[in-house]
Amino acid sequence: TQVARMVTYFEPLKVFLPVSIGLVALGAVSSGVNVWRSGTMQEMDLVIGLAGFLLGALGLIADLFVQYQRKMERLIHSMKGSDQTRVFEDDVHGDLR
Repeated sequence: TQVARMVTYFEPLKVFLPVSIGLVALGAVSSGVNVWRSGTMQEMDLVIGLAGFLLGALGLIADLFVQYQRKMERLIHSMKGSDQTRVFEDDVHGDLR
């Protein structure tokens, strides 16, 4: 579980995207089989496909957060040694005096 946590923390799309694509594909195949066999779609097929779509959206949001965090870390690192660093870090943490 520690490895999975580290991968999702640093590169969430490597985890979320394959699972998402797999669920969407499973929902599509299951839906196709049910339509072919019985002529109707089952609710579970839609739930599986929607779960895959939502998991993909969650992965994109997690990746966006990771990119933002890296950008902020680079910005703080580039400001090291200047007086702006203390004001910026206090503002980020909400510790303005």
